[in-house]
Amino acid sequence: MITKLTGWAVMGCAIAITGSVRAEGPRPGSVEHELAIQIGILESVSTRLARKKEELQIYRGYQEIAAKIEASRNELGSIQKEIAALETKKIEAGDELSLVQLMFEDYRDQYRLSERRAAEGEILDLSETKGESYQACKVLGISALHLRVARPTGAEGIPFRDLPAAIQDRFQFSNEEAAEYASKLAKSDAARALAYQQWRSGKNTSPTADVGAEQNEQLAQLELLAKKTRDESERLRTESDEWREKAARYWKSISDAKSPAGQKSRENLASRAESKADQYLEVSRVTRLEAERLDGEVFDLKAQIKAAKK
Repeated sequence: MITKLTGWAVMGCAIAITGSVRAEGPRPGSVEHELAIQIGILESVSTRLARKKEELQIYRGYQEIAAKIEASRNELGSIQKEIAALETKKIEAGDELSLVQLMFEDYRDQYRLSERRAAEGEILDLSETKGESYQACKVLGISALHLRVARPTGAEGIPFRDLPAAIQDRFQFSNEEAAEYASKLAKSDAARALAYQQWRSGKNTSPTADVGAEQNEQLAQLELLAKKTRDESERLRTESDEWREKAARYWKSISDAKSPAGQKSRENLASRAESKADQYLEVSRVTRLEAERLDGEVFDLKAQIKAAKK
């Protein structure tokens, strides 16, 4: 049986049905459904936008760091250029000092030789440091270590350190010259002592314990002398290389001279530096040959000691 519904009943059913649909969600294709989709898209875009803003802040931080790194790199480059310029100035100052040293050494050597030769036969007063009996001393000769004079008691060598300061300055005595001269004397004395020991070893061929001990001592001295000679050769070679480098810089700097006279002066200095390098190289070569000769003697002596033990 179909019940006839009134208008109010129909409206109530429609409201109930509509409410039921809305509770389940907007109908696809409806305005509400499209609106919900757009809202979801907007929320997604907003989320991505917030994330991009965070990334942008991080990127800006990286940019600031990169800018600081670049600024530091530029500053470091400037510092390195300043250091290079200072190194160049240091080399130039060293070269200038070497030039002054060359000129001074030449002048000093010429003056020293001339003054010492001219003083032979001169009467000097050394009483300031040696006492009243040294008021009148006749100069017999001057070396790097001594002033040799004639006195009523006979000839006497006075160490330069015992001379009055004015006398030391006049004859240009120096610790460096004395050390070099003493070193040459010591090497000569060592060579003579070694030759004497070798002579004694050849004269005494009896296989005694004393001879063995003497040979071992001689071997130790020979090895030490050979090592010192090799070291000296290397030092002289290094000196030669340094002067060679200086000469090359002097030659290169000739074009920087502002006048022909300046160019000529630098040419002379470059030539003198090369001559000094050649001198050191030649002495180094001779010293090396001496070291090789000593090495040969060491080898022979070791063979003799080994044979004597059999």
